[in-house]
Amino acid sequence: MAFPMSSGGLAPLPRSPLPCGPTCWSRAAVRAPRALARARAAGEIHRVDAAYHLLWSPNFLQRTALVSAVLLILTSAPRLFHRAWVTAPLVAHAWEVLCPLLASACCALQLLFNLLNAGCAGFNKYLGPWRPLFLGFLLTSPMPSLRWRCAQLIIAFLPELLHLYQTRFRRKRRDRPRGSLRALRRVELRVPGMGCVACINKVQEALSAVPGVHLCDAWLEQGAGGFATVSCTPSTSSGALLSALHHAGFDAERKDRDGLFDGLFDFGGRHDD
Repeated sequence: MAFPMSSGGLAPLPRSPLPCGPTCWSRAAVRAPRALARARAAGEIHRVDAAYHLLWSPNFLQRTALVSAVLLILTSAPRLFHRAWVTAPLVAHAWEVLCPLLASACCALQLLFNLLNAGCAGFNKYLGPWRPLFLGFLLTSPMPSLRWRCAQLIIAFLPELLHLYQTRFRRKRRDRPRGSLRALRRVELRVPGMGCVACINKVQEALSAVPGVHLCDAWLEQGAGGFATVSCTPSTSSGALLSALHHAGFDAERKDRDGLFDGLFDFGGRHDD
């Protein structure tokens, strides 16, 4: 590993926040290490954990490529692998719709649940680890038509599209506080029911709609569920934030002054800090 020279001696290269895996280095990280360090310290950049089950999650792309290569080898040898059950017209049409939906861990269904404020259904928790398999089936299956294949790919990679929207476009359009950041207080929340990028999008929308909220961010951590940080005015109560998440279908708990999540579910809107 190469180490750039700095005023204090040798300093390791920072990890790249770009969607290219945890071990990749980017030119932007080399050119602007201080900016990236400040962004991480402010909670604006989080590593894409394995809980996301995205193409740039650890080992996800390698597993997808391996599964696709194995399926290509098996389909080239009909004696070893035969998909006769897909040749039936009715089954074939059903599989053409079901395969991209399973390849996305039913992200489209979760978006529908979010519109109904039904909370997280847990699709990504159970189907996310199987995404490389379904993506391999989709990428190695015969192409019915160019338009239909494009629609299949959009559905299959809907989690990646949502994540890019959250980390690129939505972050740029997010309103910045007019006053000083020092006048805002920081609230840290744990959202155990949040389990996919569609849920992250819903949580951020619910928190951003609370009056007094200037900045908010949400992310997933493997084995710990979801977390969110909110920068809001001192008059904005933690109860209002918890109530907004509750109405969106998510229960949450606030971190207290001792750094522990107190399990408080206060929906009265009072200032409890």
